[in-house]
Amino acid sequence: MRRLIHVRAYLTKHLDNFRARFYDFVHHVDTFSSVNSTAVRIESENKKFGVSYQRTPIRTMNTLFDKLTWSENASFIDFGCGKGLTLLAAANYSFNKIIGVEYSSDLVAIATRNVLQYRGTLGSRKNILIIHDDATQFKFPRTALICYFYNPFKPIVMENVLDNLAASFKEYPREIQLVFHSWYSQDLVRSKFNIDNFESFPYFHVYHLASAKEGREALSTEHRSWEMIDTK
Repeated sequence: MRRLIHVRAYLTKHLDNFRARFYDFVHHVDTFSSVNSTAVRIESENKKFGVSYQRTPIRTMNTLFDKLTWSENASFIDFGCGKGLTLLAAANYSFNKIIGVEYSSDLVAIATRNVLQYRGTLGSRKNILIIHDDATQFKFPRTALICYFYNPFKPIVMENVLDNLAASFKEYPREIQLVFHSWYSQDLVRSKFNIDNFESFPYFHVYHLASAKEGREALSTEHRSWEMIDTK
């Protein structure tokens, strides 16, 4: 039985890799090839808290978008957008703005090139904005938000990002959803926000935020554990 499980996992991985390479070939983009974190330029002091480039499979993103609902004026934000694959997937859905935040200038250049030379139909190519910035310095737009996190950085950075979001939420109350492809402790999110609804389905955890809490709870996040959610 164990051998069968390993064989299935092996075949699934190679099938996903084939799909990824085929996607890049057909659409004339570069999203599959690996990236050595030491070989790309990162102009941020938070480099030590970053995580190596990982792509979200297109089929996984389509699963997400088919399950989510959002307001007409909602912006989709991918923190740690890497080469921009998630932005390309989101461009086929009705978002007011699609924003990628990436702290590596090299990856920003690749993502920008991918958007420009993509061979295929994108519903809203003109709405894609790629920002070269540290996530902790990002200024949240005042629209409804879907904030997407595919294991982009360690919890100590995540706490700073959520603190900034909480401050923005207090100033401009609006519809906000947090989508995690990694399992961060619910305590981390609940220490910053009151939760209206929580959903868990294959590949993702989704928090619908009700409001930002007035006080900021001190959490020791530097060594807090977290893990990827199985996408197989």
